[in-house]
Amino acid sequence: MVKQYIELGDSKWGIVVCYGVESEDSTEVSELLRALGCPEDAIKKSVHIMTHKLNSALTFSNTKLKMSLICIGETSSQD
Repeated sequence: MVKQYIELGDSKWGIVVCYGVESEDSTEVSELLRALGCPEDAIKKSVHIMTHKLNSALTFSNTKLKMSLICIGETSSQD
């Protein structure tokens, strides 16, 4: 998995983007979601789907923290 941090201008909104998320990254993705305040039941369900199915992704944002997480899983095509 490759992680990239992006800060959006004057709003100081931060975005963590994770590319190529695989099943072995599920713990790290879960920890990132937990740090942003995502409910535990949603974490388990979302991370399982994302790390076990091709062409899937997830996003989560916390407006109080001004942070978003975008995770992009493996794709079925390299195109």
